[in-house]
Amino acid sequence: MTQDNAKPSWHQQVADDLVDPVMKDLTWHGRTIDWFLQDLVQLTNETELQVGVTLSTPAGVISGILISVEQYFRLFGESFASSWPVADADRLRAHYAELGKSRLPKTDGENPPPVQYLHLKDAKLSTPSGQMPASEGLLWRGTIASISGFSLGLLADDLGDDIQLTLQP
Repeated sequence: MTQDNAKPSWHQQVADDLVDPVMKDLTWHGRTIDWFLQDLVQLTNETELQVGVTLSTPAGVISGILISVEQYFRLFGESFASSWPVADADRLRAHYAELGKSRLPKTDGENPPPVQYLHLKDAKLSTPSGQMPASEGLLWRGTIASISGFSLGLLADDLGDDIQLTLQP
């Protein structure tokens, strides 16, 4: 007697996943993404925690304060709207603030899909040829898949300030 609801063997499951393009992306391409960094970003999105991080990317090393998707879009809207006429600026600020809120996980009991992007404020990029010129840090958004490594804390600046770990509620 055979069971109709028996789990497929692991090699059959792999074969099925690789044939289905959606499952291939979710199950297999996601294996190159750091699950621990995804969890840290998810925690930041859910709690508004801010933490200093330094990221290794193909473009160079990026150091900044990890912020929530909601805060990122709010700050982006403020910055972007500052060069528009007042009437349009208010509408743009509201649009981007709402865009950030729409990216937050819903509380309907379902597990949200894994986060794919992380957001930094006060970000500074250091390339092999030197640091990107900016008088102050920038807003930065990137894919978690493009990060090859990370550490807690911020890199020291040119003034020789100590590396600092910034945990802010």
